[in-house]
Amino acid sequence: MSLFGAESFTASQIREFVQGLVERLLADPNLVKQTKANSTKQFLESPDFQAEVRRP
Repeated sequence: MSLFGAESFTASQIREFVQGLVERLLADPNLVKQTKANSTKQFLESPDFQAEVRRP
């Protein structure tokens, strides 16, 4: 299964989505702290990170 399911997106649409998500994550000081204090695996499993990614 692809990241975006059956929908088709252009490279620029995907880039815009990812850029927006990264900007949102960097705006959260708690998440920035977690990236510095945890391994990548631990950070990806963080409930805070998962909640922010799922946020519309």
